[in-house]
Amino acid sequence: MTLKFRTYAEAWAVNERVTADCIRNNQWTDGITTNYATPTENESGQWEIPILPGYEQYFTLAEISRAQRPDWFDVPTWRIRAILAVMGLEDTVTAAIGQLPEPQQTFASRAWNNGSTTERNSGTVVFIQQVLQLTDDQVDNIFIQAKNIEV
Repeated sequence: MTLKFRTYAEAWAVNERVTADCIRNNQWTDGITTNYATPTENESGQWEIPILPGYEQYFTLAEISRAQRPDWFDVPTWRIRAILAVMGLEDTVTAAIGQLPEPQQTFASRAWNNGSTTERNSGTVVFIQQVLQLTDDQVDNIFIQAKNIEV
């Protein structure tokens, strides 16, 4: 399992917390280890920290849950919009967002127009799924297609 972060600073902060907890609990007995795991950058520009077997107790349930998500669980918003445009559905979504009451309209509009990434289970995606009457499998497939766009 691997935790992914947008910035090195976010990854390093979690690494520091886990390292401190490991030291506090005498996790390392070799007398040499002083760092849990140095964050590494992946091909997508995200920073990663592994959750190694035997160290799960040093991570929060939310972190473990996030590490277990498939790689297509959150993708750049432009990719989702591109897939929906190819499907002929982007304008329907934009119009539906415009019909929401405030403040939901402002929040959804900002996420749709200015969001850097979109998470599969976000409120905006749930709304879009309802508007387009899509099944969970159909939404998953949109995210998988979006993840696999090659530019």
